[in-house]
Order: sequence, then C-alpha cells, then structure tokens
Amino acid sequence: MTAPSAPVAPRSIRGPMVAVWVVAALAAAWIAAAVRWHETLLHDMVLGIGVFFLPPIVFVIAMLVIGWRLQPQRRPAAFEVDGGAFVAPVATKWQAVNATTTLSHATGLVCTYGWQEPGNYIDLVVPRVGIPLMAVLFLVRVARLARRSGRIELRPEGLRVTSLFRVRELPWETVEAARYGQPTHTPNDTWVRPEFLAGAVNHYIGNPAARQAIGTAAGYEQLRAR
Repeated sequence: MTAPSAPVAPRSIRGPMVAVWVVAALAAAWIAAAVRWHETLLHDMVLGIGVFFLPPIVFVIAMLVIGWRLQPQRRPAAFEVDGGAFVAPVATKWQAVNATTTLSHATGLVCTYGWQEPGNYIDLVVPRVGIPLMAVLFLVRVARLARRSGRIELRPEGLRVTSLFRVRELPWETVEAARYGQPTHTPNDTWVRPEFLAGAVNHYIGNPAARQAIGTAAGYEQLRAR
C-alpha cells in the first residue's frame, strides 16, 4: 500500500463551479455571435479564421495542459477526515475540465457550421442537433460536479459511494478486494491516487478490527503507520 501523507483539507466545489460557468458564458456568447453572423464572417478570411478556429484551438490546448497536471499519479496519497469517515474526495478540477471539454466540442461544431457555404446540410444538423446535444452533455457534467459524483467515504460499516443519481452503501462484507491495483468500485474521478485507495480498502477488508477507528485522527495515524 502507498504510504499515506497527512490528511488533506476538505475540497470545495465553489471555485471549479464558478470557473465552469464563466467559461460557459464566454463560449455561449462566442457561439451565439458565430451563428448569428456566420455568413458575414465567411466572406472575411482573416476574421473568419480567427472567430471560427482560434477558440477551439485555445480550448484544446488548455484542456491538454490541465489534464496533464491532473493525472492520477500527481494526486495525493491522503484522505480527508470528515464526518466520521475517511473521505476520498471528488476530483473537482478534473470534472470541471470534463465539462469545459464539452464546450470545446461545441465550439468545434460551430467552426464546422460557420465555415460552410450557406445552404449546406450542416446548417440544419449543427445548430438544431449538435449544439443542443453538447448543451445537454455539458449540463450533465456540471450536475456531476455539483453532486460530487465520485466521492467515496470509508466508514466503520463499509463504503459510501456517491454517483450522479444515488448514494450506495456497501457493507465491508460485500466489498470486493482490489484487482490489479484498484478496487472494483473506484471511479476514475476520485481525487486520491488509485493505488493508495486500493491499499486502504484492502487493509480494512483484511483487518476488521481496524474498522472501528475509521474516521478518527487515531485511526488515520494507524493507517499511516502501516
């Protein structure tokens, strides 16, 4: 098991949520302008290239950089100690990246739409199907962030796993041991190192007597001492 570090401070979703909505507002304004004036922009090569292709390129580069910084191996080997549980919090920034990546796809659709001659079939498909579909997907990803989907709590009685539509209570007797370094119930967007979470889950599966100390400072020190 990866040696845990000191407990991490509780993670807030406020900052990532604000960032997502700011980016969404900018993207929506850009999309609305591109759709409204796409015929005019189509006949101005320099302005057209700037409006149609620069924003998606910026989105993609930003998402690649942020995604690299949020790789699992760069995440902490630590839990929050909160509410009588050891909490593997949600990767809020990662979920914000997923939401804004959807916006980059939407801007890409607008580029395709704007760079076509008027009357092309894309005039029908993109604004009436593609963009609304991207909007729905964006709202789903924002809902996952607001719901803290992916949060895992280790409790004396078992695991509590939060998803978009429900909270599952998994008694220790029903939790499967880790396979290939990760527990079977671990979402990819949990903000701890996967191997650390797997090791902690396996520790409590194999040591029922240690479960009563879960959620306490003393229990966390026992976990660190292993």
